[in-house]
Amino acid sequence: DISHFTNPSILHQYEPGSVFKTVTMAAAINEGKVSPSTIFEDHGSIMISGWDKPIRNSDFSSKGAHGVVDMNYVLNNSLNTGSIHVMRQIGGSKFANYLQAFGFGERTGIELGAESPGNINNLLRNRIREIDAAVASFGQGIAVTPLQMLMSYQAIANDGILMKPYVVQKIINGEDEKVISPKRLREVISPETADTVLAMLVNIVEKGHSKRAAIDGYYVGGKTGTAQIATAGGYKQGEFIHTYVG
Repeated sequence: DISHFTNPSILHQYEPGSVFKTVTMAAAINEGKVSPSTIFEDHGSIMISGWDKPIRNSDFSSKGAHGVVDMNYVLNNSLNTGSIHVMRQIGGSKFANYLQAFGFGERTGIELGAESPGNINNLLRNRIREIDAAVASFGQGIAVTPLQMLMSYQAIANDGILMKPYVVQKIINGEDEKVISPKRLREVISPETADTVLAMLVNIVEKGHSKRAAIDGYYVGGKTGTAQIATAGGYKQGEFIHTYVG
């Protein structure tokens, strides 16, 4: 079976779910449109223009509306409605620009071959549909590779600087030795934004959904994600992809 020879970290594309909310939040904070203390009123669900079904939080059936909350709460409790609100503060086009800057929708160029580019094409149109930007804000309706998802968090953890991933550290040919130097790609967000988002991720581990990731004596930041799995004509019932990035 040829699938035994593939590398899922770079070949498999999937809808990442709520781990993507960190990227959305980072973009809006970097634009100065929200901060951790920005207030938002959650009604549990939200209607999108041109879409006939409400988009709900994952805990809507048990929790209903969360009421007036701040952005720390939005990430801690992984509110889909809050992510849509955050995305709306910068708009679909600016949001798409940040996704491209983070490296989504293109191959990383890592020296392994057979790499998928992911897919954010619905956000690259001249006129982005509001529903596409809304669901992308919480990691649905787009496709990423695990490596791309890791790279976005790597940039946040690295003062906002996105680095090119590589696997070969040095090449030795007889007496000759070539050391591969780390390559800076670009600054995606400012160091100040990166610090702010990192603190929010630490807050998630200390107070939110990721408490079991805590390690005594260390600051640990991270985010969970539970994504629906796309299939022909919709999503699979009762099956999900669980992701944790720390």
